[in-house]
Amino acid sequence: MKVLVVGSSKIDLFFEVIEKSHIKSSGNDVLLAAGDKIPIDIKRIALGGNGANISVGLKRLGHETTFFTYFGNDVFSKEMEDIIKKEGINLKAQNIGDKSSLSLILDLDKDRIIFSHHEPKAHPFTYDDPALPDFVYLISVGPSWEETYEEVLEFVKKNNIPLIFTPGSPQIDSASQVLKDVTDSAKIIFVNLDEAKKLLKLQGIQVQQNPKEILSKMKSLGAEVVSVTDGLNGAYAIDKNNETYFIKPFGQEAVERTGAGDAYASSFLAHYLLGLDVAECMKRGTFNANSVVSKVGAQEGLLNKEEMEKIAADNKDFKAEKI
Repeated sequence: MKVLVVGSSKIDLFFEVIEKSHIKSSGNDVLLAAGDKIPIDIKRIALGGNGANISVGLKRLGHETTFFTYFGNDVFSKEMEDIIKKEGINLKAQNIGDKSSLSLILDLDKDRIIFSHHEPKAHPFTYDDPALPDFVYLISVGPSWEETYEEVLEFVKKNNIPLIFTPGSPQIDSASQVLKDVTDSAKIIFVNLDEAKKLLKLQGIQVQQNPKEILSKMKSLGAEVVSVTDGLNGAYAIDKNNETYFIKPFGQEAVERTGAGDAYASSFLAHYLLGLDVAECMKRGTFNANSVVSKVGAQEGLLNKEEMEKIAADNKDFKAEKI
C-alpha cells in the first residue's frame, strides 16, 4: 500500500539532570531554583514529530511511504532530511522560514517534561505527483494548520482517497469547524481517551468515562475503525462490524515514553492495511509501542517486519479481548 503522511517533523533533544539535588519534586510539580547552574547529560538527539514517527513506523513495516512535511533552512532541518531519506521514505518537504521546530525533553526517571517549540509559519499543501497514494494519513502540523487541513480534505475528496486522522492538541483545543469536517470524513481515527472525549464534545455529544460508549459515539461520526489509547491502562478499538476490544499493555517498565502513541498507531495501521483484523492489529501496535519505550527516542525502537513477526510468534497467548 502507498501511504501519504502529512504532518510535523522536528528535532527531539533528550536530556537529564546529572545532580538530582538541583530538582525538587512535590506531587506533579517540579521546582528549579532561579539562577541555578544545572549540569545535564544529553542522552540523545533524534528525529521526532508525529508525522516523522508515523512515516518511519509504516516504512519499517513494509509500506511505501511518502512524507509531506515542513522544514526550515538550518542545520537541524538538514539533519532531519538526511534521517528521513536514510529510512527509504519518499520525502516531499516545504522549506519555509529559517528555523526548525524543536523539543527539549527532560527525563525525570518515572516521567518527563517536554519543552516544545513549533516554528510559526504557514503550512501549504500541494501534491503534484501523478501517482496517487492509496491512503492519506493527516496528523498535527503545528500552528497555522487550518488551511493545510482544508487543502488535504479537498485533495482526498477530489481523488476519492480514504483519510486516516490523528489530530494534535492545537487542533482539538481550537474547536474549529475544519477539525469537525476532517473528523467526519476520516475512515480510521487514532486518538487517546481524553482526545476522544474532547472531539465528541465539539460535536455536541456528551459521554461518560465508559470506553465502549466512547468508541461507539466516535464511530457514529463516520469512521470505519476507531482506536482509543489510554496510556498505561491499555488501549481500546472498535471495528467496522461494531465489535469492541481492549488490550492491556505489553512488556516491562519504560525507559522513556516519547513516541509510544505513534508507534502503536503506525503498527496498528500497517497491519490493518495488510488485511489483519482489529484485534491482531492492536496486539502488534502494543508490541511496537513497548519496543519504542524500551529505548530513548520516538523511533529508535520502531520494529521492522522480521522483528515484529518474531515477537508475535513468541507471544501467541497475548491477545486483545472482546468487551
